[in-house]
Amino acid sequence: MDDILSGAGTMEEALKRQDQLVKLCRAGGFPLKKWAANSPELLENIAEEDRMQAASRAWSPQESTHSTLGLLWNPEKDYFSFASKTPQDRAVTKRSILSQTAQLFDPLGWLAPTIIYAKITIQSTWLLGLDWDDPLLERETTLWRQFQTELPLLADLKIPRALAKGSASSLRTLHGFADASERAYAAVIYLKSREEDQDPVITLIAAKSKVAPVKQVTLPRLELCAAMLLARLVSHSVKVLNLHELPAYLWTDSMMTLGWIQGHPSRWKTYVANRVAEIQRLAPEARWNHLPGSCNPADCASRGLLPSALVNHELWWKGSPFLHEPTSLMIKSPAATPEECGVEQRVNTMTATTSAAPEEHPLLTKFSILNKLLRVTAWCRRWLPERCHGKAAGAPNPERNRCRPLTAMELDEAEKLWIRWNQKIYFRKEISLISASSRLPSKSSLSGLNPSLDQEGLLRVGVRIKHAPLQFDEKHPVILPPQSNFTKLVIEACHRRSLHGALS
Repeated sequence: MDDILSGAGTMEEALKRQDQLVKLCRAGGFPLKKWAANSPELLENIAEEDRMQAASRAWSPQESTHSTLGLLWNPEKDYFSFASKTPQDRAVTKRSILSQTAQLFDPLGWLAPTIIYAKITIQSTWLLGLDWDDPLLERETTLWRQFQTELPLLADLKIPRALAKGSASSLRTLHGFADASERAYAAVIYLKSREEDQDPVITLIAAKSKVAPVKQVTLPRLELCAAMLLARLVSHSVKVLNLHELPAYLWTDSMMTLGWIQGHPSRWKTYVANRVAEIQRLAPEARWNHLPGSCNPADCASRGLLPSALVNHELWWKGSPFLHEPTSLMIKSPAATPEECGVEQRVNTMTATTSAAPEEHPLLTKFSILNKLLRVTAWCRRWLPERCHGKAAGAPNPERNRCRPLTAMELDEAEKLWIRWNQKIYFRKEISLISASSRLPSKSSLSGLNPSLDQEGLLRVGVRIKHAPLQFDEKHPVILPPQSNFTKLVIEACHRRSLHGALS
């Protein structure tokens, strides 16, 4: 088993927890052998040989520390510090940069501004296209040498172990900050504890940073990624530290990010919608607010800082200046959704493909009954020859034709006239190909009907049931275009003839 680190708010709770740890470890068959505590009372019941021997720092012999979970812990003053090795003097290559960066162990992200500086440098070496052991260019080498020289300064950092929990009457709030640059994005959270008539105490809890993708991503989207990173960090820290009852205030300097988070995910495009949905799920009760970029401590971890700048950086270690102000002056209402958010607005489009329908004959739209259309058409066909030929020799007798009723043949011819007219209008290409004995294209609406032209020029369904004991019209139905008003009149006439039977 590795190190076990525990604590409590009072001495009674600490002794009780110590007893629980001893029993738990003994039950598992691995009793604790090395004990260290920030209070001598906790070590009174521990044998001398089971106490951890403090290791003195060579550069500071008066302060003894213990290695705890990869960090150095000073039990007497109860603070954490970092161990830093003197970098080796060797050529600056992609391999050496990666090796040096991997040695910076920072489990809680307290060194995020410095580590992101190293990670950005690693990404830059990849973009240069150099091999693992190729030396960097002079400018990049100079910058990395400066970074290496300043690394030992990190050993001067002293980070209090205990959080600012305060008393039962103290006002405690959780504050998280998110920010992004073109090279990286980051999140950091603080715990604020304020007693009455006392200055608030701000404690850095944890931070997280990530290098921006090599593939170009817009800055507003990176700001949204930073907000999502903050939501994940807050959700994890609240669970681990049991801070569920504390109000959480989350801050960003991006108005577009605030606008996206305030809206429902369905409003935005997929990239934004997925991240907004996760933010709202992880931190449903968090209050998002806007702050100026100059007051955003996450800006340090999104742009990177050299070790010399990080050691005494007030904004990073103590948080934004307004955290030290009264609550009434600190909280700001979120701004309205800016118009710029519309660039990620989901657009619901309806696409309809229409083809220009052929113009209907005036008579087809004038009559609503098929029989009336056919009778008018038949009378016109009978009347036209009289107008053309007059009383010439051999011409029909007008008086006799005017009194003679229409015959079934005349009505049938009128119907065929309209069928031919509609087929030529709607199936002009198909008729042309069939007349030329060519095959219809597969995309044609008639390709599955195997159409053919009869002796009267009517387009009919091809042979499928040629041996059936049916009439010619039944075996080879006439093809009518569904868009034509004439087809609707035919269907309605059949419906009436069947005494309003089913149309299917």
